[in-house]
Parts: sequence; structure tokens; C-alpha cells
Amino acid sequence: PSHHHRTAWSCADSMVDVVDQATSACDADDFREEVHQRRVSPECSLHAPAEDAAIAASLVSTAAFEPNATHVTGSRRVQPQDIQSSYSHSIAGAAAGFVATVALHPLDLVKTRLHVQESNGKRLPYYRNLLHAFRSIVEVEGFLGLYQGVLPNIVGGTTAWALYMYMYNASKTWLAQNHPGLSSSAVYLTAATAAGAASTVVVHPIFIIKTRLQLQLSIKEQSVPLSSTLIPVEKRNNYTGTLAAVRVMVQEEGITALYRGFGPSLLLVSHGSIQFLAYEHMKRGLAALQPLDPHQKRPQKLLISDLTLAATASKVVATMFTYPYQVVRSCMQQRRAVGGDMVHFETFSKTTAHLWRSEGLRAFYRGLFPHLLRSTPQSSITLLAYEYIHRGLHIFH
Repeated sequence: PSHHHRTAWSCADSMVDVVDQATSACDADDFREEVHQRRVSPECSLHAPAEDAAIAASLVSTAAFEPNATHVTGSRRVQPQDIQSSYSHSIAGAAAGFVATVALHPLDLVKTRLHVQESNGKRLPYYRNLLHAFRSIVEVEGFLGLYQGVLPNIVGGTTAWALYMYMYNASKTWLAQNHPGLSSSAVYLTAATAAGAASTVVVHPIFIIKTRLQLQLSIKEQSVPLSSTLIPVEKRNNYTGTLAAVRVMVQEEGITALYRGFGPSLLLVSHGSIQFLAYEHMKRGLAALQPLDPHQKRPQKLLISDLTLAATASKVVATMFTYPYQVVRSCMQQRRAVGGDMVHFETFSKTTAHLWRSEGLRAFYRGLFPHLLRSTPQSSITLLAYEYIHRGLHIFH
């Protein structure tokens, strides 16, 4: 290697502060300009040309991944193309959320039912395991039973991802411009938390409708007989659809019913924060391991296998920390009265106490296996679709 390249390597550590401001990847010209404006050591500024310093910095940054993405520092104001980039993040997130939700809805339904099931329950059959749940649902409710609640799930999932990706990337841009001293970890966590809280406020009523529809038993014609311990179909007063569910919920329980379980949902914002923090850092680490592209003089783009690994691993890490909140939320969101059967999970503390008395710690991880089967591929599908749709939108623009 040339003397300049050796010098670039030697100053890579001192470039980390500059790189940390690049909360999204940037194109080569923008990055070189940033390095040129923010020389960090006499050795770098006197002996290494900006291009070589950029090569060194790209080896420890996410700049190796996404060309043309927004890059803002304290010395640069938001440009019109930054706003356009935020909208492209939103469109990509919505499309990715739609694909993942439709593909994996049946697993989401089974997971939700396992959250609330009791061995002596009167509303739903007792499912021994995942395969038994699928077989029982198809026998009693037909194949379409696996897709109850799919409409609000599609609307909620698509809206949530669109809002989340827009807010997440807009927040990163704003933080990088107005708080250039923040570390990359602080930027990722703050942006993810703000995006999660904002999207939760908007989509929570949609997802409680999804949960209610998933938890009601609909009997197909010529189905296997229901157990005598379950509430007869004619006494269930099932919701007939999404809009009917909204109307009946408000009539029976008041408008606040649409925000039941909102506390656990806010706590679950930490799931997205943990996942995106892990995902961003895994992408940075994998980008640093990529071989140098001989044409562009920077590491090659991450492969699908790299993105899949980062998405899957980050999802598993976040799930193990936050899954109990999902179980508590599902229990709180149940319909209060079905055919004379009442549930009393009005508060977070009462629900937590009931679950602990019933099965101890195990109760808080009900349905974990189908959840991982659903959420890890869903996370990979969503983030892969998002990354490639976003790339395509940049090419289109």
C-alpha cells in the first residue's frame, strides 16, 4: 500500500468522532467533503489527502452501505433532498410492512391466542403447541380462521412502519444537525424511541381491533363439535367486521377502550429502540468487514446474507428483553364480556399479578416460539424490503 493509504489507516481511530455523526450512510463526495472540513489530527491533515482519509473512515462506518442516503452534520443545514429522503424512507417502510404482515399473519394470530389462553378458559380451545393450534383453528374455523383480524393488521402494520421509518430517519437527521456531539448510540436510541412513541399513539387503536378479532372464535359450517366447556357460538355476539368492532367497543366500553393496554405498548417502544440500536451497530460492524471495492475505493455494499443476519440477531435480542410486555398487553386488550364470561385485566399491575400467580415466569413467555417464527423472518423481510425499496427510490429520483 502507498504511504498515503498507510497514513489513512493510522488515523482511522481519530476519524471515529466524524463517522459517528454519519447516522445514515452518505455518498462518496459528501463524505470526502465532510472529512476535508473536519480534519481531526495534524497527521491526517498534513499527509493524507481527503480521499484516503475517507477510505479509512469508511472502513469503520456505515458509509460503506447506502450510497446517496441523507448525511447531516452540525455544519450542514437540512437540504430539500433530505426531506425527500425522509419521505422515501416512509414509502419504503410502508411497502415493507405490508409484505411482511400479509405473509406472516397466521403466526401472529396463533401467538396472540397463546398469550391469553388458560387451561380452564371458556372462550378459546386450549392449544397444546403450535401445530395443535393450527390444526384446531382450521378444523373449527376453517382456513380463513387463520386470517381473522388481517385487515386491521395490514392497515396497522403498514401505517406503523411508514410512520416509524419516517420519524426514525427524520429524528436522526435533526439530532445530527442540532446535537453534533451525541454519540451514534445516543442518536440511534433517541431516534428509535421518539419514532416508536409517535407511531404507537397513532396505531394503537388499530392494533387493539386486530387483537379483538383474532381472539374471537368463528365457527365454520360442518366444523368439529366444540368442547362443552366452551361458550356456545350463539351466545358470543361476535364482531362482524372491523368497523363493527369499533362501534360495539365504544358502545359497550367507551372510547377509552380503544387505548386499553396503551401502557405496555409504550413500554414496548423499548423493543424498537433495542432492535434498531443493535441493527445499526451490526450493519456498521459487517460493513467494516467488507472487502474494498476496487472501482469506488470503498468497501462493497452489504449482501442480503449480511442484512438478514443483522435483522434476525437484533430482533431476537430485543424480543428476549421485551416479550413479557406483549403478553400483558394482549391480556389487557381482551373483550371484557363474552357470553357471560368476564375478564378483569383493567390495569397493568393486576394483569401482571394474575399471570405470575397462574404460571410464574413461564406465563410471561407464552407463545414465544410462534412469535420468534413470525417476528424474526418478518423483521428480516421487512428490513430487507425496506433497504432495497429505499435504494430503488433513490435510483428512481
